[in-house]
Amino acid sequence: MLAFSPQAKADAGFFRAILARPERLAGVEHEMWSRLNKYTSIIGDIGPEPDPSLRLDRTVTAMRKPSSTGGRVRVGVHQGRLCVVIPNTSGVFSHAMAIVRELRGKRDGDAWLVPACIESLEALRELPKLHVEPAAAAACGVGDHDGAITSEPDVDVRPDGDSCYFELSDDLVAQGDLRAKVLACVEMAPGHRYERKRRRPPARPHRFVMPLDEAPPVVKLLKHLGRRISMRVPDNLNALVDELAARRVSAVEQSEASSTDLEIDGLGGELRPFQKALLVYAEHRPTVLCADQQGLGKTIEALAWLHHRNLFPALVICPPSLKLNWQREARKWLPGRSSIILSGTKAEQGRMLFSPDVVIINYDILSAWAELIIELMKPSESWGGFKAAIADECHLVKNFKARRTKAAAKIAAKMPRVMYLTGTPILNRPSEFVQILKHLRVLSDFGGATGFKKRYCLAQETQFGLKDSEDVEKLEPVLRELNRKLRERVMIRRLKVDVLKELPPKQRTIVPIEAPNITEYRKAEEDCIKWLRENVGNRAALRAQGAEVLVRINLLRKLSLTAKLPVLLRWIRDFLESSSKLVFFCHFKEGQHALMDEFGDRAVWTGGTSNAARKQSAVDAFQADPSKRLFVGSIKRDGLGLTLTAASDVGFGEFDWTPAAMEQCEDRCHRIGAVDAVNTWWLADERLFDRYMLAMLQRKDRIVRAATEGEQVTQEGTLAELVAGLIGSPLGD
Repeated sequence: MLAFSPQAKADAGFFRAILARPERLAGVEHEMWSRLNKYTSIIGDIGPEPDPSLRLDRTVTAMRKPSSTGGRVRVGVHQGRLCVVIPNTSGVFSHAMAIVRELRGKRDGDAWLVPACIESLEALRELPKLHVEPAAAAACGVGDHDGAITSEPDVDVRPDGDSCYFELSDDLVAQGDLRAKVLACVEMAPGHRYERKRRRPPARPHRFVMPLDEAPPVVKLLKHLGRRISMRVPDNLNALVDELAARRVSAVEQSEASSTDLEIDGLGGELRPFQKALLVYAEHRPTVLCADQQGLGKTIEALAWLHHRNLFPALVICPPSLKLNWQREARKWLPGRSSIILSGTKAEQGRMLFSPDVVIINYDILSAWAELIIELMKPSESWGGFKAAIADECHLVKNFKARRTKAAAKIAAKMPRVMYLTGTPILNRPSEFVQILKHLRVLSDFGGATGFKKRYCLAQETQFGLKDSEDVEKLEPVLRELNRKLRERVMIRRLKVDVLKELPPKQRTIVPIEAPNITEYRKAEEDCIKWLRENVGNRAALRAQGAEVLVRINLLRKLSLTAKLPVLLRWIRDFLESSSKLVFFCHFKEGQHALMDEFGDRAVWTGGTSNAARKQSAVDAFQADPSKRLFVGSIKRDGLGLTLTAASDVGFGEFDWTPAAMEQCEDRCHRIGAVDAVNTWWLADERLFDRYMLAMLQRKDRIVRAATEGEQVTQEGTLAELVAGLIGSPLGD
C-alpha cells in the first residue's frame, strides 16, 4: 500500500481518481501538474507514463499551433473521436454550439468530443468558419487528405465584369510571413488596388481588385506557394479572360473606326460616317471620352449621342466662350428641342421651370450650381431629371484642387451617363489623365491615382511626393500600353489624317460670342444710322459722301473690336490650351497689339508691315518652333504670300469687305504641304457691326463666285449693301 505524506493526503481526491483510472493522467491540467511535480516518484509507482498522444491538452495545443486557423472552429481527432474547439471570439459560436449539442458532444476542458463519423463532419461543414485537420477527415472515412479542409478559403477569387477581386480571409491576414508572400504575388499585377475592410457592418473581407486579365498570372503565382493556403478559383476564369480579350480587341477597333452602317433619323443634318462610329462605340458605355482631333465635329457627335440614346434633359459644361456656340449647334442639330444658358453665381431652380432639354453652363460658375444640378438629377412631376452630362474641353478639370474640378467630379459621379470632350487630353504629361479618368469612373481600372502614376508616368518617390519620369525612351512603351487600355475602356480618338477623305478641304464655323459691354457701340451705331438717313438716301449721295460713310463705318468696326476683345482673348486662350497652333487675323492694329500683349512669348507677329525680312522671320519661327503657338496676322498685309502650314486652324476676330480677302487668309494654312484639313473660326457678336459684315460675306452666291469664279466685289457695292443694312432699306439710284 502506498504511503502518502500529509501534503499528498490533502489531494487525496485527486489521487483516488488517478488510482481508479490511471488513463486520466492525460486530462490533468497544466497548473495541477506544476503543483504536484514533487509527487512524480509517487505517481510513477502507479504504473507506466501514459502515451503523450492520449493527452487531450496536447491535442488541443497542437490544433491551435497554426495561426492560420485563428477565429475558426477547429476539428481534430482524439482517441478515436472528433475533438471540436470553439473559440469564444468566433462569430459562429452559437451556431457551432448548437451543432455540437445536436451531435451529443461531451465537453472536456476547452474541447468537445463528438463521434468520428461522416455524419458529424457533414454537420460541422455547415459552419462558415471551419478548419478540419487531415487526421480528423481520415478518421471520418472521407479519405486520405494531405491538406486541411476549410469551409472558408484563405484566398477567394471572384471575377466581376472586367475586374477580379482577391478576397483574403481574416485568418490569412493574421499571419505575418504567409500574408507577406500572398501580397507580394498580388501586388505584381499592374492594375491592383487594395480595398480596406470596413469598420462598420456589413463587414467585408480584406480584398484586392485588379483587371480581370491580370488575375490568371496571380493565381498561378499563389499556387506555387503550395498547400499552405487554400484558394477558391472559378473554373471558368480563363474562359472569362478570353471573352474579355475578344471584347477589348473589338473595342480598340471601334475606337479607331471611321465608318459604320448605323442610320440616325431626326437630326438637323447628316452625320459623316466617322461621326456615326462614335455612337456605336458609346452604345453600351456609361462614360466615354471623345478625344477626336480638333475640327472633327465633337460638338455634333455629342449632340447626336444625346439624340440617339434619348438622353434628355442633358447638361452641357463648357468654357464661357463656347456657350453660345453650343446653343446654336443644339438648335440646328436637335430640332424641336429647347435649350437654355445658365449664368451668374446664384443658383435658381426657377430657371428649370420650362423643362429645357439642354442646359448649358460654363466651368467658372459650375461650383455655384453643382448642388442644384445634383438635386435636379432626381425626376419630378415637372422635370425628367438629368440623364446625361457633356463636358467640353475637359482638360480644364485636370487640377484636382480647382473648384471647377471638384464640382465637375461631384456631378460626374452621380450622373447616369457622361461624355467628356477634348481634342488634347494630355497637354504636358500623362498624369493629367488622372482627373479625367476619375470623373469617368474608370480610374480603378488603371490602379488608382498612385498606381496610374507609377505605371504610366514611371513616377518615383521623392521627398516632395511622386515625380513623373521625363525619360522619353522609357515612357514610350508604357504610353503605347496606356493608349491601348484607354481605347479598350473609355476613349475614342480619330485624327484628321484618318478621316481626311470624308472631310472637305476647309471647314468654316461661325462662333457666336457676346461682348461684355456694348453701350458705347450702341450709341455710336444710333448716331451713324441717324446721320445716314439724313445724308445718304440714294447711291448718288453715297458716291458723294463715300469718304465720310467709310470713316463712320470703320469707327463702328473699331468699336466692335474694342467691345469684343476680352472675349476674343479668352477664346484664344482656351483654344491654345486644347489644340496645337493657331493663326489669328485682325484688321486693326489695336487688335493685333492686344494679342501680342496678352500672349507674348507664345506668339509671333509680322508687325503689320511690308518688311519682307521681318515677315519671313516671324513665319520661320512659327513653322519651326513648337513654343510659338499663335501667329497674329493682318488681314490686309498678311493674307498673301505666307506659308503657315504648321497650323490647321485659322481664326478671325474681324472681317474684311470682300470674301476673296477672307479666303486668301484661310489659304495661308490650306496650301501644298498641309497635312490636315483646315478649320476656320469666325468669331462674331450679332449685336455689333459683325451682323452686317456677315450678312454681306455669307451670301452664298457671292462667296462661291469669289472663291471659284474669281468674280470681284467692288467697294462701292459693299458700302451700298452695308448702308442699306444699317438704315433698314435698300438705296435707290
